[in-house]
Amino acid sequence: LLVLIYHINYTKNINVYSFGGYNDEFTVLDGTIYIGNDINRFSSPNIIYSGSKIVLSEYTIGYYIGDNALVVVSNKNIDELNGVNMKDIIENTEFSFTETHKNADKFSKSKVKEINNLYFRVEGKTSDGGEISLKVPLEVTKISK
Repeated sequence: LLVLIYHINYTKNINVYSFGGYNDEFTVLDGTIYIGNDINRFSSPNIIYSGSKIVLSEYTIGYYIGDNALVVVSNKNIDELNGVNMKDIIENTEFSFTETHKNADKFSKSKVKEINNLYFRVEGKTSDGGEISLKVPLEVTKISK
């Protein structure tokens, strides 16, 4: 029984991380990552956009570890006459997901090793024909043992 208790308490590796970051236009608050024995969970933080109004005709917005996309929303060829307000997309999209730990794709062992390279990225085309590319590096802190 003691061996079983030891095994349950000390060999099951559960890691919890928090993350956040900011630049002149974005503030990313209160994100969490849970890497467990059964599931992995990425919880979307609050994102505050305080920059100027930008209307997008195309966009790819999301979280990345290095070059690997974790969770991304994308839309090509929006109605170019009207477009969509970038602030609305960012503040109203739930950038969260859950995956099984076994055979994990988003948080495989190699990607977890690179977790300190987490960032939020916005790329796209504005309705007036310009291009936008913004990147917010995020500070990741391990809060579990």
